[in-house]
Order: sequence, then C-alpha cells, then structure tokens
Amino acid sequence: MCAWHRHHPPPPGQIFAVGAADETGTLRAVAIVGRPVARHLDDCATLEVTRTASDGARNANSLLYGASWRAGKALGYRRLITFTQEGESGASLRGAGWQLIARRPPRAGWHTPLPPPDGSRQRPRRPLPVASPLNHVPGDALHTYEPADLDDMSPRHAVDAVTADVRDHHITVDGTGLFTATRHIDLLCHLAARMAADVEYQLAPNIAGLPPAETLGTSAGHLGRAIAHYTQALAPLITLTTTAQDTLRQKLDALDHHSRLRIHLDDAGRALAAARTALEAPRPPAAARAPAPAPSQAPAVRRRA
Repeated sequence: MCAWHRHHPPPPGQIFAVGAADETGTLRAVAIVGRPVARHLDDCATLEVTRTASDGARNANSLLYGASWRAGKALGYRRLITFTQEGESGASLRGAGWQLIARRPPRAGWHTPLPPPDGSRQRPRRPLPVASPLNHVPGDALHTYEPADLDDMSPRHAVDAVTADVRDHHITVDGTGLFTATRHIDLLCHLAARMAADVEYQLAPNIAGLPPAETLGTSAGHLGRAIAHYTQALAPLITLTTTAQDTLRQKLDALDHHSRLRIHLDDAGRALAAARTALEAPRPPAAARAPAPAPSQAPAVRRRA
C-alpha cells in the first residue's frame, strides 16, 4: 500500500484485506476493508473499503471491489461503502456493479468551524462521490447524514434530510435499532441547536434566504418536542433489547413496551412534520411605519421692555 497508493498512507486498522495476483502468483493489487471512518455510518452492519492500490494492472481494482463485497456479505455485513475523490472517474466501481448514492462537500479536517460573525455560511464546494454495491439493503443507504452535513443546507432542506433519514432507517428492537435511535437524536439536537443559534445571535437578517427569526424559533420548538419523544422512546427500546421474553409476564410487559415505543416514535414523527410546516409559513409583511407626529411649536413668550 505504501509503494502503490498515490496520496494516502495505509489506514491504521482493518477488518480484512483482499489481493489480486497474476498467473505467476505475483501480487498486483490490494484492497483494505475496515469499519466506516464516519462514526454515524458505523452501525455494526456496514463496512468501508478504506484503501485500494495496484501496480497498474488492468481491471484489478474492479476485481477487488467485487471480492470485497462478496467477502463482507459472507461475514454477515449488509452494506459496503467507499469514497472517491472528484478527480477519480469511478470506472472501477461501475465495473464492479457499484452505484453512486450521495455527494459530499470536502472538509479541511474532522472539526467543523463555527460560522463567521457576519453570518455567512458559504464554503467552497467540490463534490466527492460515495459508492455502494447495487445489492445493498433498499433504503438503508439512501439517506444517511452526519450532523455536520446539515450545516451546508438551508433550514428547510436540513429538516427534509433528517426526515428522510428517520424514514429510511427504522427503529428495530435490537442493538442496531438502539444505535439508530441515538443517531437520530444526535441529528435532531444538532439541527435544533443550529436553528436556536440563528435566532439567539440574530443571524437570520444576515443570511440571505433564511426564514425570519420567529419562524426558526417555532420550528426549533417542534424539533425540541421530537427530541423529547425520541429520548422517552429509549427506555422501552433498551428494555426490549436487553430483557428476555420467556415467561407470560415478560411477554405481556413486552407488549406494553412496544406500545410505548410506537407512541413516542409516532409523536416524534408528528413533531418533525410540524417543524417542517412551520418553515413553510408565509413571511408576515413588513408593518408600515406610522408617520412621525409633527413637532409641536412652543408658544411664543413675549417680554416686556
């Protein structure tokens, strides 16, 4: 990897690696597969091809991408992803049957800086394709966002993104569902904090296209309700995930926990929909200012000579 890769060092860890050799047994290409680098994609069912490199052997990378997916699927994983830079054509991925599922703007590092004092959120954009195998779980990889992704969206688009993520990643009664619930809470908290900051620091007048501060505040309040319902859903979800259901009493209790879980998730969905509806409210027309009253003239005072 050190000798062949053009711009990256080897990753610090891996789950497995695959190689491609010619008829003489000489290694011509290698791929390293590990846990997803982004923590919000690390759901115990996803792997990421973190590096591929070759000595230029024809079609070697396509062979490695196909072999990596077959190996990951044999180990029980449901999804395999990778990232490519803008200047790379992605021909090896298309040749292995992968498809583009998202584009992400580049970032200078792991930390997201705060917006400048003038309220500007403009950042240089350069698309980075993300690829995934064609036979991934339907809907599982279509809308997966990280909190930092929402910073580059308008409030309406950010709420729509979170709604799509919640819709496409269902809460299941297992460890994966618990991870998904906490990830959704993280997204909602980040979005609510961003809208509250726009109101508190009066950034709305400084950023073109943002709704007025009152509208953002109303939407942030609905997001707070969604966070509260999601947080309340954790208790029955944890109980269902960690408690056996062997006896009749345990099964009856499980029905009650399932009911509570469903109620809180449905209420969270309604609160999220209300947050989106609040952003669609028409802007109130600017109130006309009343004409300033004419200055009253003080009565003239005459003095006696």
